[in-house]
Amino acid sequence: MIRLSLRDRWNRFWFEPTEPQTLGFARLILMLGAFLYYHARNYESWGYVRPSFWQSTWLFLHLHWHPLSPMAMGWLGLAWKASLLLAGIGLFTRFSCAIAFALGLYLIGLPNNIGKVDHNDAIMIWSFLIMSVARSGDAWSIDALIRTARTKPPTPVSERTREDPGSFPESYPGLRSTSDPASAVSNLHAEYRWPLRMMQVLMALVFCISGCAKLRTSGVAWAFSDNLRNTFIMQQYLGDPPTNWALWIASQRWLCYTLAAATLLFETTAPLALFSRVARCIIIPSLFFMQVGNELVLGINFRQFMLCYAFWLPWSAIGRGLRHSMQASKPRRKVAVLYDGSCGLCQRTMAIIRRLDLLQKVEILDAMNDWPTIAARYPSLDQDEALRIMHAVDADGRITTGFYAYRTLCKVIPLGWPMLLALYIPGVATIGSIVYERIANGRFRTGCAIGDRPVIAK
Repeated sequence: MIRLSLRDRWNRFWFEPTEPQTLGFARLILMLGAFLYYHARNYESWGYVRPSFWQSTWLFLHLHWHPLSPMAMGWLGLAWKASLLLAGIGLFTRFSCAIAFALGLYLIGLPNNIGKVDHNDAIMIWSFLIMSVARSGDAWSIDALIRTARTKPPTPVSERTREDPGSFPESYPGLRSTSDPASAVSNLHAEYRWPLRMMQVLMALVFCISGCAKLRTSGVAWAFSDNLRNTFIMQQYLGDPPTNWALWIASQRWLCYTLAAATLLFETTAPLALFSRVARCIIIPSLFFMQVGNELVLGINFRQFMLCYAFWLPWSAIGRGLRHSMQASKPRRKVAVLYDGSCGLCQRTMAIIRRLDLLQKVEILDAMNDWPTIAARYPSLDQDEALRIMHAVDADGRITTGFYAYRTLCKVIPLGWPMLLALYIPGVATIGSIVYERIANGRFRTGCAIGDRPVIAK
């Protein structure tokens, strides 16, 4: 067994190469969740706060920040919510995350300047900052799809070297030959690990400090006294909990002691989840359900804080497991898509489809280089027509072409479902077909061809 040095352990903890999917999906949950949580807040009202109510915190005092006019506050709130939405869908990701951090630091900080500090939002500011400096837009983002579309296509099959006939250039991973599409659209890199670790460390420290503060001020009496029991009773009558469970729990003194002791235990031992997989599987879910219970029983919600639990889950592994289980439980024929392998535009389009096809519902066939195999499977198809316009053959053998082929693809690719409504709007099919025909007929005149088309016998 190889013993790692302390330095190697440190580097492995922070910078062990990993896939971008986990970070990208965590960013999507965080930013879209924050947008949904804050979107209904009215920041224009802060422009009407009287100066006599204002008690500047250290940051606002030294930066000379104060509420602006109602109109300015309204526009700032709108810009911030827009930045959260753009960061969530991954459009101009790094810039959007930076704006979300800068405006969030000001807007989220406003309620802390009227005499009460709201600690629930603090971790959101840190998360926005981390996302703005991390490569969080390399997966699960529109930016990633745009980069795929702009990437130089690989060399055609006919021009590959004999020494490595099955490989594609590393600069274009979207069409790399592999049996696992998750590995085909991602590269292991250390830059995708440290943001996840940073968020995990922040959460573990927040919980640990909370538990240590309880022990410092009250000791074990915080758990083995009527402190939590009295809190349940008070919140039932003075708060606004969504359930009436608090009084029943308060009537069970042993249960109050157990819940309080468990709270102290899981909060103070939260850092163990950073180093032990067993501890992580016990402590993190326990803390999550503890916060869920706070809202259900006490009416105290940590919804924005709970978004950060997304950074603890191995989304890449979860996605692969779900995909494999679905394929095993529901074996169905894939939708076959025929494209012109000598066209750069077509290859970039197929690369995007590969990225979106998380469940592997699409089989991509090269009508230029693999026509003998295609002809044997679909004898009714014509190669020249398949090269001129994209064909899609669904599981029932129905053939659609051009614009209508995109409809077929959107039906089987979950990420394409939001587009279906737009594709079925009256008149869109007519316009889409005209646009597609013009692009298909003019693509070789605009330099989309990769070399000269080889002549293949039919």
